[in-house]
Amino acid sequence: MSGSEIYFTTEGIGIYRSSDSGKTVYPITGNQFKTINAITGSDKILFISADSSGVYYSLDKGNTWIKSNAGLAGTHVQALALGRSKLFAGTDSGVFQTSVTDSLTAGVKGFSLPSS
Repeated sequence: MSGSEIYFTTEGIGIYRSSDSGKTVYPITGNQFKTINAITGSDKILFISADSSGVYYSLDKGNTWIKSNAGLAGTHVQALALGRSKLFAGTDSGVFQTSVTDSLTAGVKGFSLPSS
């Protein structure tokens, strides 16, 4: 989430964080999620799609997760992409978008289909 931190996933184990270019890694999800399909983020917010149960976000570097699926036509999210102020989620039903605020308390708005 910041220039000095990296996040990565391993199949069936969860998400890890490193603050020293990968020399030391720390698990941040334990067994909370079995399968992580996608991970993206910024210096303030981290997003994952997990276990065919949709999108989650964290405002505290992965210590706690908030489910955010409002407006998604399905919860099997295969890809996530973060732009300046939008999160895009690729699902079996298409690509959906949501606004992402810089406020650490506002988090994520509901998903919708991008307008043409």
